[in-house]
Amino acid sequence: MPESNTAVTTFRLEVRARTPHSSNKLVKTAHQLGLTALEACIPNRLYFIEGQISFEDAERIGREILTDPVTERLVISDRLSVIGEP
Repeated sequence: MPESNTAVTTFRLEVRARTPHSSNKLVKTAHQLGLTALEACIPNRLYFIEGQISFEDAERIGREILTDPVTERLVISDRLSVIGEP
């Protein structure tokens, strides 16, 4: 398959709770495994989206599809451009 010269961008989107709280269930499970030093574990969702899309498109996907605007917030923390097939 011939290589494409079209730039594909990968965006990293993180969805976080507006009011972060530790998951007691995860902390208790870690303690049961002997990892008793763990004091908190705050779960987030992480997405990588890839394509010939702009930062604004990635942000729109994150805000309108992946995030509940009442209880969550979106963080786009980095992006990586790749030329051709990975």
